[in-house]
Amino acid sequence: MIEKRVVKFKFADGTPHESRLARWFSVFCMSVNDLLLVNRWLIEGLEQETPSQNAYLGRLVSAHFFELGTFLKRTDKDHLPEIRDFLASLEPKPRESLEMLKAIGEGGTSEFALQLKQARDKIFHYQRLVVGDGEEHDPVKNALRGLAKKEAKEGKALGEIEDSAPPITGFRAKFADDVAINISFPVDIDDDEEDGELMAAYLDELLRHVLAFMPLVEAVLPQYVDTLPEGTFWLDS
Repeated sequence: MIEKRVVKFKFADGTPHESRLARWFSVFCMSVNDLLLVNRWLIEGLEQETPSQNAYLGRLVSAHFFELGTFLKRTDKDHLPEIRDFLASLEPKPRESLEMLKAIGEGGTSEFALQLKQARDKIFHYQRLVVGDGEEHDPVKNALRGLAKKEAKEGKALGEIEDSAPPITGFRAKFADDVAINISFPVDIDDDEEDGELMAAYLDELLRHVLAFMPLVEAVLPQYVDTLPEGTFWLDS
């Protein structure tokens, strides 16, 4: 059985509002809460093989990682010496994780970073329809076209809407999940690489960053505690 520990502190002492490091630490812990929660959901979904749920959760995890990478990168740009020195004091492995995560935020140039940005944009901003000039390049139009081509190639209907009781949990427009995935991973009928393979490769890369995130989390928390006087934090008995 895993032991549960609760660390207590007074906000005025443990996260004093005038401290830039305390404010940075608070935002970092927001990202930890969000990422650990959605990652747990995604892992459970992968184990239970719930593709519709996993399609959404994969995009949600991506969005949070993009925002975390952007937050960490902006820490450098803001030239905050106390935070810079704090991060520089970490051991080499978590510092490697830090650099890896900064590379996937705003301005990242790798294919994975660009996919993360697109996932963030599409999950928090539903795709606006392109009309008039440029309509032929509308992402939704291209997604539907690609899925129709895939359907013709496989010789079977692929669109699906599930409707069962209760309506809140029993309804799922599964075809829309396919559209959402296809916007990020366009179907190319003339390409030997299947869109499912592209998605699998992307999830593998996402998992690699999840694993890199944990050493940073495990290093930052105790390192921050050590910056404050002994007795500021204590175990709740």
